[in-house]
Amino acid sequence: PFVGKRIVTALILLPWIIPTVFSTLAWWWMLDPANSVVNVLLKRWGLITNSLPFLVDATWAMGSLIFLNVWRGVPFFAITFLAAIQTVSEELIEAAKMDGANAWQRFWRIIFPLIVPVVIIVVLISTIGTLSDFELPYLLTQGGPRDATLVFGLLSYNYALSIGQIGM
Repeated sequence: PFVGKRIVTALILLPWIIPTVFSTLAWWWMLDPANSVVNVLLKRWGLITNSLPFLVDATWAMGSLIFLNVWRGVPFFAITFLAAIQTVSEELIEAAKMDGANAWQRFWRIIFPLIVPVVIIVVLISTIGTLSDFELPYLLTQGGPRDATLVFGLLSYNYALSIGQIGM
C-alpha cells in the first residue's frame, strides 16, 4: 500500500481499458507530423529544436509503433507478473531477510527463479500477439513509410483483401 495506489493502478490499466482504435487514433494525433503534441511539448521543455518525424520517417515510425505496442502491453505484464509474485511463499522471503539478503538479492535469487515459467509464457503470448497485430500498424501508419511498419497481419490483409490474392 502507498499513497496514490489507485491512481497508479488506473494509469497502468488505461491502455487495456481504452479500445485500441481510440487509443491509436489519439496517439496518431499526438504524433502527427504537422500538429504533433509530443513535438510541441518537447520543444517547450527545450529537449529538441526541430520537430521529430514520428510517423513519416521509417526509423521513427517503427520506433513509435514499438513504443505504443509496449504501452498497450504494460497492463497484461503488470497484472500477470503481480499475480505470479504473489504466489511466492512469504516464508522464503522472510528466511532470505533473516539471512541478510537485500531486496535486490531476494528478487533475483528467490522471486524471479520461481516466476520464470510465468515470464516465459507471458513473453510467448505477447510475441504471438505482436506478430499477429493488425489494428495498431493499420491505423497508425498503414504499413508505411516505405513498408517500414508492415507486419504479418497487415501484409496478409494487403494480399488477401486489397490485392485480392487470398491464396497468398
